[in-house]
Amino acid sequence: MHIAGIQNNSFVDYPGKVAMVIFAGGCSWNCYYCHNRDIISPSSQGVLYSPDFLMKDLEARKKFLDGIVIGGGEPTLQEGLGDFLRRIRGVCDLPIKLDTNGIQPDVLIDLAKAKLVDFIAMDVKAPKEKYSQIVGLPIEIEEIDRAIKVVKVSGVDYEFRTTFCPELTQSDIVRLVDWISEEGRVARYALQQYVKQGAMHKDAHTKEYVQETFNKIRSRFGVAVLRGL
Repeated sequence: MHIAGIQNNSFVDYPGKVAMVIFAGGCSWNCYYCHNRDIISPSSQGVLYSPDFLMKDLEARKKFLDGIVIGGGEPTLQEGLGDFLRRIRGVCDLPIKLDTNGIQPDVLIDLAKAKLVDFIAMDVKAPKEKYSQIVGLPIEIEEIDRAIKVVKVSGVDYEFRTTFCPELTQSDIVRLVDWISEEGRVARYALQQYVKQGAMHKDAHTKEYVQETFNKIRSRFGVAVLRGL
């Protein structure tokens, strides 16, 4: 397990709740707007944390925490992720949230069956025809489609979320919503405002455009959330 960072942070949408966020280094995608681009390549990391160190740290902090978030990078690419989560379960009984891009649906199946995660947040980057453009390389869209279906029937609480980057339009978001809703109503979805990461990157959509887009899709979900405005 390659642990690139640890921090305490607020649980999104739960004011006053604090989570330990564990960042798994490494990702096979190259989304230009990623806020953790510095840990996409594990070999570039100068500071790493051993699982043993993290367990001791968690033992010391667990009384002050409301949950654990496993983010990245992409955690499901990590060997031993299941065993790592079992160790966390052994140290504390806090809920565990997994952030994923859905690239490894079989891993999601195994984690859900073993009851090693309590919440899955899956990034759905774009409608099918724009996926490779947004993630920066060719992908097998069938695996993403399968991951969406796996998450919906996993029995684990979940959220799909999309960063509304400049390359996506309102019609793209509508098509994306149509796609993820094909097998039935989605319980929870979040549309997130894009944050410009560098001078060479495009400016974000206006707040008005993002809000208008959100208003068009919000009724499609059990819970719909708009973040970043």
